Amino acid sequence: MARIEATEVLQQSLDGLSMRQQATANNIANVDTPGYKATQVSFETQLAAAVEEQMLERRGVQVATTNPAHLAAGPRGLDQVEPVVSKFDTVSYRNDGNSVDIEREMALLAETQLRYSTLSSLVSRRLAIERNIIRAGT
Repeated sequence: MARIEATEVLQQSLDGLSMRQQATANNIANVDTPGYKATQVSFETQLAAAVEEQMLERRGVQVATTNPAHLAAGPRGLDQVEPVVSKFDTVSYRNDGNSVDIEREMALLAETQLRYSTLSSLVSRRLAIERNIIRAGT
């Protein structure tokens, strides 16, 4: 029976948010670069699918591909979740082809920093609890 490890989910989330912060900072740095196409990072859907699959496995439900033509439902485990980096090139706000919307990027940067800070705090608390459990057992 698969066990969902909260620390691993938090770590995957922090990794994805870190990549998103780097991409957003890069977009902001290139706001005046003609032809630059902003990048975006997504990982939440994959992470949620991996957690859902593990929850189903815990309940004894196996998601299987019975035909080679079937598509995989998503990552088979938390260790296979990879953030997806894509170009945001559907919209160009300027005549020079640059697709960076500085207001969007600044809002995304603030949101990402807030989420990262919150998850870091959760990881810190979780580790403190585990440390106390280890100390109590000795």
